[in-house]
Amino acid sequence: MKSRVSILAVAAAGCLIGFLGVRLSASSKAGVPATGPAQVIAKTNTAAGGNASTFDSPASADARVPDKRHTFTNLLKDAPVIFERKKPYKDLERMDAGQLKTVIVECLQQVGPDAAMPDRQAASGVMGTAVRELYKREGDKALEWAAAEVPEAQRSAVLSELLVAVAKDSPDTMKEWADRYRGQYGDQWAERFNTAAVVGAIERGAAELLRVRELLGTRTMPFSTPDFPDDFDFHLFITKSKPDFGFQEVVAQWAARDKEAAWNGVKEVISNNEGSGATYFGAMFRGVLAMEGDEKASSWLAAK
Repeated sequence: MKSRVSILAVAAAGCLIGFLGVRLSASSKAGVPATGPAQVIAKTNTAAGGNASTFDSPASADARVPDKRHTFTNLLKDAPVIFERKKPYKDLERMDAGQLKTVIVECLQQVGPDAAMPDRQAASGVMGTAVRELYKREGDKALEWAAAEVPEAQRSAVLSELLVAVAKDSPDTMKEWADRYRGQYGDQWAERFNTAAVVGAIERGAAELLRVRELLGTRTMPFSTPDFPDDFDFHLFITKSKPDFGFQEVVAQWAARDKEAAWNGVKEVISNNEGSGATYFGAMFRGVLAMEGDEKASSWLAAK
C-alpha cells in the first residue's frame, strides 16, 4: 500500500509540473513579450528570489523558496518555483549563436566585484549555460570567438567554461588551447581541465584513458566514482599503469564486476613492480564486499 501511494504521488507530481508548463506556455503566447538575450539574467535572478522583475511569475514563486522537507504537499507548493527556476535556461536553448554571444558579454558585465551577490550568481549561472550552448553550436569556433572578441579582463572566465566542455570531447584541442594561455594564466589554470578530459576518456575506453593521461602528463582521476562503460578494459588500464593509490576505485569496480580477473591482474601488477600495488588488495575486498557481503568477501579473500 505504501509503495502504491508513493507511485501515485510521483505520478501526480509529474502531471502537476506538466500542467504548469502548459499554463505558463499559454500565458506566454497570450501576450507576454518574447525573451531576448538581455532578459535572461534578470529572469534567472527573479526565479532565484532576486530583485529583478523582467518577466511575470506566479506570486508563490516570487515570495517563496522551496521547502526542503520532501513531502508531496510541499512539492505541490514548490512546483511553480522549480518550474520558473529552470525556465531561463530553456530560453538559452532556443537562441542562435549570435544571441548566445550577446548573453555571454552581458553576463560578464554583471559578475564584477561591485555587483550584488544575487546578480553575480545569476549572471554566472546563465553565462556558464550560454557558453556550453555556444560550444554545442559552433564547436572550436567558439574558442576562436572568445580569443578574439571577449575583453581580455574576462577572457579567462569564458575560456575556462569552454575548455571544460572541449576537454571531454577533444583533450588534444583542450591541451593546445590551455598551453596557448598557460604563460598568461598560469599552470594551475591550464591544468584545471584535466579532470574533465579524464572523465571523457573513461567513456571512450581504457586505451584512450591511458593515452589522455600520458598526453596531459597527469595522474588525475575523478574525485567521485567514475561511470565506467560496460566494455571498459580494466586489465589493460591497471596493468599498463604504474601502481597509484588514486586507482583504488578503479580496482574496486573491477573486482565488483569480475573478482577473479581483478585478482589475477593485481598479482600481475605487484609482480611487475617489485611489490608495489599491495594496497589494491583492500580495494578488491571492497568491491567484492559491495556485491556479495562481508562473509562471502572475507571467505574469498582468505582462500587466496
